[in-house]
Parts: sequence; C-alpha cells; structure tokens
Amino acid sequence: MTANFVIAMLLIAGSALAPVISQTQKPVRVFVQTDDTGVAEELAAREASVKDLSEALASRKKLFVVVDDEDKSEIQIEVLGRGLTVPKVVLGLGPRPGESSIGSAPTKNAELRIRVTVTSSDLKAELKNKNKANDNPRGWKSAADDLADQLDKWVLENRAAIGKGSSVN
Repeated sequence: MTANFVIAMLLIAGSALAPVISQTQKPVRVFVQTDDTGVAEELAAREASVKDLSEALASRKKLFVVVDDEDKSEIQIEVLGRGLTVPKVVLGLGPRPGESSIGSAPTKNAELRIRVTVTSSDLKAELKNKNKANDNPRGWKSAADDLADQLDKWVLENRAAIGKGSSVN
C-alpha cells in the first residue's frame, strides 16, 4: 500500500465516523415562547410563529426536543417579532417572464426575529430568517424553517456551552 492510499482511507473512515459521533449526543431540550404583551393582532401573529417554529424544531428529532416547561429546557427561544419588509428596488431591470410590468406591487419579505438563550450560561444570540420572499412561498412557515436550519448550526457550534450545568433529565 502506498502512503497516499493509507491517508485517503483514514480520511474516508474519519468522515464516516463524524455523523455517528454527532448522533450519539442527546437532543437539546428547547422551550419556545413569546412575550404576552402587545396589540392583540401582533400577539396572535407572534404566537402563530411560536407554533410554526416549535413544529419546525420538533421535526428535527435527532437534534431538538420541544418541551412545554421552561424549567426543563436547555435553551429558550423567544419570538421577538415579525414583519414584512420591502426590499430595495433595482432600477434598469424589466419584469421577469410571467410578471406584469404595470401596476405590480413591490415584493415583500417575511422577517421573523428570535432570541436564543442557553439556560445554563449567559450565552445568547439574536437571529432572523435569511430567506427572501421569492424563496418562501409558504410565508411564515418558511421563515420558521429557515430559523430552524440556523438553530441547527448554532447549537452544533455551541454544543459545549449548552451541555454545561444541565442537571434536568
């Protein structure tokens, strides 16, 4: 065997073990909520996003377990707000195929903002969805799915801080 062959085999074996190592860790217990203040319409919208985000996280069973008691959670997620933003207009571009150039309203982006707090430390982060209106035909559910994807990465990057001091089973 050549040295290059042995190195290649070790790299392949190492990359095959990486998913096994990450799968052996217990899922993170997550509590999703929103502040109960605000105008009734806005509060109802945030509560709908709490439900959407909870469902998006619950579907990722290997990484998250959604709990209904904040004392049992390892991370807490607060839906801070949601709104529609109008992206900047780019001049000089005509309508896309299938779009009307007369009387069309500007495209709006759904923007969902959350705060993530690790209960066993003072680690916090604020996130917002990154997908745009053309990317999310499902609206708010798509924004929640995008945030769940971001939370996947955030939890994997901060796994050591999340596991510290956790005594609830």
